[in-house]
Amino acid sequence: MVRTSLQTILIVAIIVAALMVYAFIAGVHTFAVIKPGMTRIEVEKLFPKDGGLNGLSHVRFQHPGANYVKVDVRFNCRRDQDGRATISPDDKVRSISLPYLQRLIFD
Repeated sequence: MVRTSLQTILIVAIIVAALMVYAFIAGVHTFAVIKPGMTRIEVEKLFPKDGGLNGLSHVRFQHPGANYVKVDVRFNCRRDQDGRATISPDDKVRSISLPYLQRLIFD
């Protein structure tokens, strides 16, 4: 049987989709180690930051083995004398989003 290029593309797309689902499920369990009260430095040692814009208190991290599996982490930031938020390695995790799929973001 001769496969057409459309059939080949469809087969490749199905394989890629299956691999993404597998990586997403693995990512869900991996991100479960992030708990409220952990410090910023503890989270940054486990997971790389995603590219693109991140805020001081809201940071997007990606799975180390599947860059398109991500999670949003909110930190309690300290304030300086003028009331501006500052980043500290001791900032505590306030909340964690559910893992989600997103394309890669580059700066």
